[in-house]
Amino acid sequence: MKLLIAASFALAITVLPAEAAIPAPVMKVMGAQFYARCTNPPSGHEAIVIASCEAYVAGIADGLQAQGKICVGPRMTADRLLPVALVWIRGHSYNGGYPASSQILTGLSNSFPCQQTTIPQQPSPTINERMEQFENLVKFGVAVKSALGLLGLMG
Repeated sequence: MKLLIAASFALAITVLPAEAAIPAPVMKVMGAQFYARCTNPPSGHEAIVIASCEAYVAGIADGLQAQGKICVGPRMTADRLLPVALVWIRGHSYNGGYPASSQILTGLSNSFPCQQTTIPQQPSPTINERMEQFENLVKFGVAVKSALGLLGLMG
């Protein structure tokens, strides 16, 4: 996936002149802007804008996966991650004013959660078991007090 990201940006740099103004996702893009740019790219520049959108989402996914915050299978590709992100943003359009990166992070986290291993917990002791533990503790305290008294350490 990292190779795809690098290739997308390299293609963007080499194909377009420096002064070309193509609205592609940038670091400060809001969710609604990202959705609009990636679902309705400018005519003639569809491939480069879509590749940029895919790379943007893939970069976020790579970071999340490296941190163990999402778990995607080995067959997941950038072109398959983008629709997941776009569906999340569209379904949560009331958050359109929030950064696209945070919306994508939330969408991917909800779409690709990692299996959590649960540690089996022992059942809590019953009141009778607790009382028995307490009685044993009191007996132990009495035995310690007696032993200290026999040694002359208790007054």
